[in-house]
Order: sequence, then C-alpha cells, then structure tokens
Amino acid sequence: RLLLASLIPRVASFAAFRSGEPWLDTHGRVIDAHGAGFLVDGGVTYWYGSQRNGWKCCHDGGINVYSSRDLYSWTAHGLALRTYQTRSSTGNGRDLERPKVVRCAGTGQYVMWVRGTGEGNTPQLAAVAVSSSPTGSFSYVGNISDPFHTVDPGNPNIEEGYQFADATLFQDPASSRAFVYWRTRVNSHHTGFRAMELTDDCTNVRRESDHQLFQTANREAPAVFHARGQYYLWASGTAGWSPTTTHLYTADSPLGAFNRSGFDNRRGG
Repeated sequence: RLLLASLIPRVASFAAFRSGEPWLDTHGRVIDAHGAGFLVDGGVTYWYGSQRNGWKCCHDGGINVYSSRDLYSWTAHGLALRTYQTRSSTGNGRDLERPKVVRCAGTGQYVMWVRGTGEGNTPQLAAVAVSSSPTGSFSYVGNISDPFHTVDPGNPNIEEGYQFADATLFQDPASSRAFVYWRTRVNSHHTGFRAMELTDDCTNVRRESDHQLFQTANREAPAVFHARGQYYLWASGTAGWSPTTTHLYTADSPLGAFNRSGFDNRRGG
C-alpha cells in the first residue's frame, strides 16, 4: 500500500497566494508559463506562457497552457503551441513570448497572437495561431514556412510594417470587437506605442484603424480592460529587469485618446 501511494501523482491544492514560494500545478510540478496571457472562457481561466524551465536564453519549449476555476489551483494541459522547429528566414520561432488569446466572436475559434524573437532578441515579429479548443493545439496561420512577420506590412506610415514587441489583445465586451495594443520599439520612424482593430477572424489588422496612442515606444506589459463606461490601459515603463513606473490611462473608446489618469507608483498613488 505504501508503494502504491508513492506512485500516485501528488496533487497540489492552494487556497491562498503564497508570495516567495514555488507555485505548483495540480500534479505537483512548478508552473512553467513565463510572460503570461490569460483568457476567461466559460467560467474557466486559462493561463498561457512560455515554457522556460530547462531552456537557455533566447530559446524555449513553446507555449504551455494551464486552467483553473479558482485562480489558486492550476491544471497543466501541456503545450498549446510548439516552437517553430524549422529555422525561419527571419531567424524567429525558437523563442515564443507574451502569448495573448481571444475567443474570436467572428469565428468562434481561439486565436493566439505571440511574439517571436531571433537571436539577440531581434527582430521582434508577430505570429498568429488558431485552435478550436482553448487548450490547443494551436496551428500557425499564414506562411507556414515562416509565419513570423511585422504588423501591417505595406502600410503608408512604414513600408516594412511595425515590429511587434510587448503586446496585448483586448475584446470589447460592448461590441465583441477585438484589438491589439503593442510597443513597436524605438526606430528612426518613431512609430511609438500603437493600437489597431483586428479583422473579423482576428488573425490580422484593419489598416484603417491604425492609431499611435503614444509617441514614445517606452511602454510595455500593456493590459486593457473596460469598467463603468471607461477603457483603461495599464503599462509599465521600460527599464529592463529594474523596477519602473506604472502608468494608467483612460479613454472613452478602445482606440480613443488615452489620457494619463494620475496614477504614478513612485508617489504611492
């Protein structure tokens, strides 16, 4: 009986967040989902993130997915999206970061936008993948020989398209329309921090919706939500791994003029 008990997988149950302790999934393994994105669907929260344990810099195992009904205990479902094993022409795909998923109102499919980076963290490009299930597996969309690309290449502002750095997806609860918000990195075109509406299938952008929200590109880790008739955009400054300022902006629409709301964590606000 002791032998049988030792062979049964240990189930980890959490009833509180434990700061500073390893967070285990329901099988007793450390949760491995770096640079997370979350989706709430049918009363279940899904956690997507890069598989980093055991991998060296600039490479990872792909995008893991976990699910939870209470935000404390998380069940692992394995890889939702594998890294791009065939070396792409852009050098991207061995490192997938910052996955964001929506359930597309136009198709009912689950659509993931994810950042791919080449060696040395550049270039930073987008890839889109779809699945009929929130736990995957997800399949790349577009040029399967190299699905990594800039956002909206051929647009009149910057012919080669925008680089795709830290980003988030947001689905407006009022209209079910989906939007992407992202940092385009610093370059000679000063493309800044931008937002665009997604197409009906959520796999591309509507060119006419192109908005530069901020001239500076020094905003990352964006998060957007809607409450009490206002749209809120949270973002941090850019200081590598060092602590930095948190910024909060509000607007009257998803692509509106996001104005600073006065929150600045350096002042304890």
